[in-house]
Amino acid sequence: LGSQYQQMQQQLQHDPTLARVQLASISCDLAHDGRAELGQLARSLGADRVRWSFAVPASDGDANKLLHALGVVAIADGAGGFVHNGDIHLLDHEGRLRGLFTLDEWPQALAAARQLTLAP
Repeated sequence: LGSQYQQMQQQLQHDPTLARVQLASISCDLAHDGRAELGQLARSLGADRVRWSFAVPASDGDANKLLHALGVVAIADGAGGFVHNGDIHLLDHEGRLRGLFTLDEWPQALAAARQLTLAP
């Protein structure tokens, strides 16, 4: 998702109609993705901290609840990481899932996000 989020971040920085849109990368790998690791990832991707946040749930229980709520399936890959479905989840300002987009549909995800910000 990093590459698609980089492209989306670039659009966010240049389109004032997307000023209220935020990106969030959420890890489900509590064993390997702490604050320092996510900070390094953010720097390596050139993430603008104003627009793009990185987070990991506080507990395995919280991670499982989040994965379930978003319909993400994460399976240990046997090498210390995870394989998971990589979709872009569009959430509204109340955290409700409003759209699900494949990675190559990131322009459509941004267009849908724009519509959400314009809705009353």
